[in-house]
Amino acid sequence: MKNSQKISLLEKRTLIEEKIRSLYPDTYRKIIHSISQAKPTTFRINTLNGGAEVLEELTEHGIQVQKGPLPNSYVVKKGSQKEIEATSGYQNGKIYLQEFSSMLPPLILDVEKNHIVLDLAAAPGGKSTEIQAITGDESKIVCVEKNPIRFERLKYNLELQGVKNYEILLENGIGLYKNHPEYSEYFERILLDAPCSNEGGIHLSEPKSYASWDLKPSKELMRTQKGLIMSAYHTLRPGGILVYSTCTFCIEENEGIVDWLLKQTQNMELLPISLGIPNTIPGFTKFTEDIFHPSLVRTKRIIPDALFTAFFLAKFRKVMIQI
Repeated sequence: MKNSQKISLLEKRTLIEEKIRSLYPDTYRKIIHSISQAKPTTFRINTLNGGAEVLEELTEHGIQVQKGPLPNSYVVKKGSQKEIEATSGYQNGKIYLQEFSSMLPPLILDVEKNHIVLDLAAAPGGKSTEIQAITGDESKIVCVEKNPIRFERLKYNLELQGVKNYEILLENGIGLYKNHPEYSEYFERILLDAPCSNEGGIHLSEPKSYASWDLKPSKELMRTQKGLIMSAYHTLRPGGILVYSTCTFCIEENEGIVDWLLKQTQNMELLPISLGIPNTIPGFTKFTEDIFHPSLVRTKRIIPDALFTAFFLAKFRKVMIQI
């Protein structure tokens, strides 16, 4: 049994490497190397609660950090996550431990003060709190989470991070527009960081990280992604912006979902995405036998490197239908 389990994991690792090679034939060796190495601890300063004093406290504790590539982001050069968690800055919600890739979706949402924002799969709250930090908590955010345990964690993080202007709903985001007719075409900005197969979380030196991985994405998972993005469509007001993101390589969960929404709706357009980081490529418009809408060249794939994990981003605008 031990040997069969070991063989199974080895086979999975081989399949993962083959999949990466098929997606990124020119850079796959670098990617495989990057997902075989431990990433440094990264965080952002929560500007709702803190500022430069956070860095001063870390220095006093012997923790050395370096400015990261994103706003208010930092890389820990000396010190551990546990040491950061022991500081008052962390315990008072001035620090939010977060991977850099996960910080990206709020940065392209173009959220402004007084916007009404929906985070459709919000737990544990990193992106919700980042959105509110961007606007100084002067936008209103509605956060949705269906899992009771994750809901409590979301609520805890919102409060710890100093977010005041929020509403939180314990329900499935797929039925939001049906259960809440008042939300029909209501939100100016929507973030859907969709549940996904989390291939971005694979660490090749840690077999547990890919023990449940499957070459083909779950049909149930894809139904969930389609249900959520359609709910986002119905609750987004004309002229509003929707950002769809995942932390997976998977074509079916990325370009496939985006292309599906474009075909289903007719009045959603993809907007260009500017990130200011080098490790990106455009989303695919063709892969093997799959051909997607040419505008998918405006989506972005984040290529794993020493600081970033795999991620996918799409930015839509809902176009006013001419009568």
